[in-house]
Amino acid sequence: MSTTRSSSTSRTRSPTRVIVVGAGWTGLAAAKTYLQINPTIQLTIIDSCPSIGGVWSSTNIYPGLIADSCAAVFDYSDMPMHEELGIDKWADLPAEKICEYLERYAEKCGLSERCKLNTKVVKAEKRTEGGWKVEIETKKDFEEYTVREVLECDKLIVATGVTSSPNMPEDLDWKEFEGPVMHSKEVGEKHKQLTADKVKRVTVVGGSKSAVDVVNMCALAGKEVDWVIREEGYGPLIMAPPRTHGIHAGAIKNIRATTLALPNIHITDGMFYNFLLSGKSKMGSKLVKYALEKGSKSAIKSVYGKNENTMKIAPDMKKYVFKFPLVRIL
Repeated sequence: MSTTRSSSTSRTRSPTRVIVVGAGWTGLAAAKTYLQINPTIQLTIIDSCPSIGGVWSSTNIYPGLIADSCAAVFDYSDMPMHEELGIDKWADLPAEKICEYLERYAEKCGLSERCKLNTKVVKAEKRTEGGWKVEIETKKDFEEYTVREVLECDKLIVATGVTSSPNMPEDLDWKEFEGPVMHSKEVGEKHKQLTADKVKRVTVVGGSKSAVDVVNMCALAGKEVDWVIREEGYGPLIMAPPRTHGIHAGAIKNIRATTLALPNIHITDGMFYNFLLSGKSKMGSKLVKYALEKGSKSAIKSVYGKNENTMKIAPDMKKYVFKFPLVRIL
């Protein structure tokens, strides 16, 4: 009996070397959790940026950038942002505050000294005997990636997100354009170049949040902005005022009653789900569809209906189809 237990324990022993790729929200949380469970592990956090924070790092943010949420719903549960930074729960949240918060979190959790920044993963291979072999390159003195080394680990966590790699439209010939071309990911480092006095006109390609942010920044800098969005898409990101009757949208969404009628992967059973979201009740499905369409039209009217120019960037709600069930766990 004792021999069997010893063999089983040997096979399932805890990992001693852990590598986390990505120093953003998810990477920091994963690293902190591993370190909390086993403070003796050899932990390494790798990120290609020269600073901590992922998309909210000091490298990637720029003046005027505001989060589309607020501190009350945009933080780690074990370190409330409004308490840590001394800000109001429902105030507008500048990117600089998010950056500061993530840097403080990494410092308090003992993660900062475990970070290898300015470093990218070139190759990761699973070893036949178990664990991983990770080939990395580190940039020195803002040059190209020059120092290459191989790390080994028992556990590899990839936390690079879904928007880390720039997606440049392939059907546009960038070589024909003589001016500077940059992806929105580069705006943090190149925003001064973009808003310089010699730049009079800027064209922004794309319709999601990063495009909205760049359009707003350039317009506030006094640039003439051309906004190009694919005709076959849904139009630009739906924009809505952050507050209704003085109440922040985050506060409204946090009210328990509002979550009952909205899709939620954590609520896939019960009376309200079965009636409103599961598609089992025709009346419930019609009711939710009517409410979503009514709310969408009202939002578009209040945000875009002020003049002809704003109506040009209103999303085409006919392309948005509300299908049921809105939430289904397979």
